[in-house]
Amino acid sequence: MHYRVKYSSSTEFVLRYIERCAAKCGTIDILEWIYELEGDSRLELLFGPSKTPKILEVENDETLEPLRGIPAKIPGIKGDFTVQSCEAAAEANQVLVLEYLFEKYCLMHTDLENFNNLITIAAGKGHLQCITFLCENGCSGNERDQIYDCQSAARHGQLECLRYLKEQGWPVDGSVIFEAAEAGHLHCIEYLRSVGCPWNAIDVGDDDFHAGDIMEACAGSSLECLRYCHENGCNVDLFLSCVQAAKNGKVDCIEYLRSKGCPWAMDFTEAAAGNDQLDSLEYLHKSGCPWNQMACLKAVHGDASRCLQYLHENRCEWDPDFLILEALRYGKLDCLKYLLHVGTVLPNNYDSILLQGETVEGGANLPRISLLPKFPTTHMDCIQYLIETGYHSRDLILKAIDHGLAQTLQHLSSEEIKNDTTIAGYAANHGQLECLASLHENGFRWDENSYAGYLRENKSPMPTHIRCLQYMKEHQLETNEIALLNTIRAGHVYCVDLLIKDAWKSDDKFCMEAIRNRKYTCFKLLIERGFAFDPKLCAIEAARLGSVACLEYIHINGFALPKEALDAAESHDSKFCVEYIKQHSQCQCHNETSRKRNANDAKLDHL
Repeated sequence: MHYRVKYSSSTEFVLRYIERCAAKCGTIDILEWIYELEGDSRLELLFGPSKTPKILEVENDETLEPLRGIPAKIPGIKGDFTVQSCEAAAEANQVLVLEYLFEKYCLMHTDLENFNNLITIAAGKGHLQCITFLCENGCSGNERDQIYDCQSAARHGQLECLRYLKEQGWPVDGSVIFEAAEAGHLHCIEYLRSVGCPWNAIDVGDDDFHAGDIMEACAGSSLECLRYCHENGCNVDLFLSCVQAAKNGKVDCIEYLRSKGCPWAMDFTEAAAGNDQLDSLEYLHKSGCPWNQMACLKAVHGDASRCLQYLHENRCEWDPDFLILEALRYGKLDCLKYLLHVGTVLPNNYDSILLQGETVEGGANLPRISLLPKFPTTHMDCIQYLIETGYHSRDLILKAIDHGLAQTLQHLSSEEIKNDTTIAGYAANHGQLECLASLHENGFRWDENSYAGYLRENKSPMPTHIRCLQYMKEHQLETNEIALLNTIRAGHVYCVDLLIKDAWKSDDKFCMEAIRNRKYTCFKLLIERGFAFDPKLCAIEAARLGSVACLEYIHINGFALPKEALDAAESHDSKFCVEYIKQHSQCQCHNETSRKRNANDAKLDHL
């Protein structure tokens, strides 16, 4: 039985993926098969002398079973592939795979710089056996690499790995304590301090680190870590630590920092509101921490509708008109819903603000803010909500069509909007078939100009656009001659076939238009569909424009190439047309002479 697996178009990526899978599973025999490949010789043995298929299909071979469906052409093995395999093995604690890879490849190279992150990976997973093997085989790296190894172990609370690395001479500093503190691993902090780890960083550590970061990390993670570090001499910035505690909802840490003399500041309520930490916000407010309208702004920017509601209900100063602008500008749906719920009116230009953003002057204590030129999915959520709740701006509808929100379009009820035929045309011109069908079912009008915009563009139509045109034809879309002519000029042969009407077949201007625009496939289609054409005029025009394909098609359908066509080709320096016409004119003259000779011979025989 054959089957395929999904894979990237990059063969190199596929091979790397297979190696990683084999390394994670500990399947050394697959790795051996890959590394023993030389060109495509093994693949030819699998497939035989016949043409090598594009997809690797394997039958009844347990060794190669995991490779089923892999592209057949595999590039040569590079060192980067082995690094990837080693990383996968270190992550999965596959020591035997590491031993194999080091024996076959890694130990042949004295420079193991690319393998320095293996201990970092193993330390984060707590794979002490892998770490031991790697340390014994030269993957220690430099002092900065060793700091990173210890940081990884501390970040994930892997005390045994951290202890082993320290015993092997790995350096530790305050940045390692910071990693443990940020994750709340008190046992790692206690161990590091017991072996003399300083609060500050050493020169090779994190250049941006300073000791105060440890207290901020503790305040955002664990009261026990915060208390331990503070009581054991770690430098503390009470203000910044309290901001982190409020931002992460650590009420107990706020209480502890207050007991150590931290004064109230509006930054604390702003941090809590901006990160949707309602418990922290309630505690701060009840404890007397001040706030102002900036807290409401931070809540909107964080889409923290619960905090915004709490601020409003507890009479925090706010500017709802400005806040709803910010909710639109940054696509904050939950806050937008709340502001509309409490009666805030959308501005007249709400659609342009939501779609593009604009710079708006804030209130007394609010900054001047402008939207970045991005359109994330959060804005689409706002568009969907506004349309579904009755805000039927044309620009919002078009943006919904861009993103294929067919179900949202079913909520449109305005007759004025439904009479706008360009909306259905926009869906058709952008290949959004589901949106087009949704609009049609909802009563939207369309006419012969609804699809003309896309057909006028000189580019190949996508299958989605053809399906849209086909859908419109199936639902009584009226077409006109202008649309067909525009489609011929653009060379959209599939669309031409959909727009043809029997009543136009007697008019030869369509075939001539195809000739004039050098659209051979359209010309051929029109002839096959029974359209009238003047072979003499078409041949002359084709020769003038240098269209050998059209000349040939006229000729093979039994029409002679006139002398005027040769004159037109020569006058416009169409040498290929001149050559073709002369060649086939000679054949025609020869055939005519033979026909006359045969006729004379027949008369003589009769006499």
